[in-house]
Amino acid sequence: MRAGLVTGKGKFELVEREDPTPGADEVVVAIQRCGICGSDVHAYVEGWKYAPGVCGHEWVGLVAAAGRNVANVQEGDEILLTRFEHHSNIVPWQQLAQRTGAIIKWCDITDDGYLNLDEFENLLSKRTKVVACTMASNVLGTY
Repeated sequence: MRAGLVTGKGKFELVEREDPTPGADEVVVAIQRCGICGSDVHAYVEGWKYAPGVCGHEWVGLVAAAGRNVANVQEGDEILLTRFEHHSNIVPWQQLAQRTGAIIKWCDITDDGYLNLDEFENLLSKRTKVVACTMASNVLGTY
């Protein structure tokens, strides 16, 4: 993976790192978009001392992998996905459902290509443990 690091005053580096493997109780998120926060700006402009880390605390990403002991999802629990999802945001949930016995529910889109919010609300239940919903469709550009 490629990571942006603030490494000192006026210093920013793009570095290659190995893709992480989740521990038994962890998930790995592939960050797609990241906002740069005030801490990053101050570290870059003023040279705040902080250990180099991936910039930004506001990010959006896809779950790339889940550890074998991720146990908040159990048999009969529900995972709610939308028809907008990219394959990379479906497969990890399918794997989790297969491993735990959870049920995947799908929210459709409207005729004009938007998320059907009424259906989405109706699909949410006390059994819903995961909701994975993209910000915008790769194909349609709608949300």
